[in-house]
Amino acid sequence: MATTTFYSGSGDGYVNNQTTAGWSNCRNASSGINVDYLSSPLWVGSVLLTGGVYYISRAFLPFNTSSIPDDATIESAQLKIYVSTYIFNNSGGQVQNKLSFIQTTQASTSS
Repeated sequence: MATTTFYSGSGDGYVNNQTTAGWSNCRNASSGINVDYLSSPLWVGSVLLTGGVYYISRAFLPFNTSSIPDDATIESAQLKIYVSTYIFNNSGGQVQNKLSFIQTTQASTSS
């Protein structure tokens, strides 16, 4: 069995959004207010800010897997992420260390 390693490519970055229109509107927005595809590290998370402002930041990690044949059988895959810092609200609320991953398509890796 062959093993292949892929690294995220051009376009690593994040998009964030904030709104006072409620958590659902912030989470379900189809676009963000800020995008950065050049900086490192990537910041991901969500928070309720003062004044009822909901804020969420999501990272994008594009991988070019075009070298994998269409008829290939993938038996396993691993995504390794290094977390350098946890920042959380210290107001007594429960902290959840949880990440969710979804497959999506970036509109562009260069804008």
